[in-house]
Amino acid sequence: MSKINIRISAHAKATLRELARHEGKPMQAVLDEAIERYQRERFLDEANAAYARLKSDPEAWEEELAEREQSEHCFRQIGYTPQQMNERKTAMDTVNLGRYPIGIVMLMIAVCAPSIQADTTYTYTGNDFATAIFPYSTGDRITGYFTVPTTLVAGLSQTEINPTSYSFMDGLNTLNNTNSFIIDFLLSTDPTTDAFTGWSIFLTSGIGLSSPFPSLDTEVFPSVQSDDVRDTATVQAFVEDNPGTWTETLNGFQGGTTAATVSLPNGPPVSAVTGTIGGLGTEDYYSFYWAGGAFLATGSITGTPNAGASYLFSEGVAGTCSSGGTETLNSGDSYTSTIAIASLAPGTYCIGIDANNSNDPAFSLTFNTPVQGAATPEASTFVLLSAGLGMLTVFRLRNRSPKAS
Repeated sequence: MSKINIRISAHAKATLRELARHEGKPMQAVLDEAIERYQRERFLDEANAAYARLKSDPEAWEEELAEREQSEHCFRQIGYTPQQMNERKTAMDTVNLGRYPIGIVMLMIAVCAPSIQADTTYTYTGNDFATAIFPYSTGDRITGYFTVPTTLVAGLSQTEINPTSYSFMDGLNTLNNTNSFIIDFLLSTDPTTDAFTGWSIFLTSGIGLSSPFPSLDTEVFPSVQSDDVRDTATVQAFVEDNPGTWTETLNGFQGGTTAATVSLPNGPPVSAVTGTIGGLGTEDYYSFYWAGGAFLATGSITGTPNAGASYLFSEGVAGTCSSGGTETLNSGDSYTSTIAIASLAPGTYCIGIDANNSNDPAFSLTFNTPVQGAATPEASTFVLLSAGLGMLTVFRLRNRSPKAS
């Protein structure tokens, strides 16, 4: 390490020597810690000053409150109770960031990074029952789905989910949000990849009834891994230690251009994307990660296109999104076509639709084998991202200083 000589006062030198003796550390280590602490305090002072300026401007403060409202969904997902939500709102109105260690501030920002604002359907496919009593058979299994307004965030820990709709079946009975009750609907997600790491979904068609009624339970947590169905209290079919898999469908999720694609999210593999085409020359392209092997995707115009309309459906490497294959969606193929690649090497690719018509119909992209999000950050990357978000927060508050009257 290079050394630089800096002149300090005799008093500062004596104080530094005394601190080093008291801490049992070299004077250089004490000085490094002091500089780091001073830098941290400056950072927090700037944030607090910017926050105070923001509150003094009614218009800017109103915008801030509107954005906070959007963040409430995130805190509910990570397990905040109504009381904690109220305490958080009170604290945010009087917050002094200097009260919190910088690591906690960064963690708060990182955990509540916005989820993707797309109506999302998560689909479960269980494995065949290992044991079954008639009328069930070992060829039956639990399958189903639930839908939420946004993608679920990372770091959930047995968090209660309130789906807008759900439907699960066991081979004989279907339990959905119109004919059943939720006993449990808990989910855990990986803190970096958003993948589902645990769940407990327990549905029943009756509560407190003496006559038999079907119940369905799929659960994966450290102590239990099972899918089972019951008639009142009697287990009629089950499979243990062989959990099923989840995929997700993004509904109304708009893409980007071939030059600036929109990344599919992390989490369960994506099986389909739907959206609407914005008109002539509009592109809806998405980037994704492919683990390798045979690739097959179908593009469809699901709305009503104008007479003579056609749309380019293509897949390939980032930048052009066409090296893997291109298809034209028109009346000749009923606006549906497939891109099939016998062996697509592992890597990041993009796929989407380009419109040559002013019409704005709906479209869908369906993956025969679900794909992963374009980026799964390593833990170190996640920490750096958190710190970056913290700095961006300060800059954002700076830029939101009161408007000149």
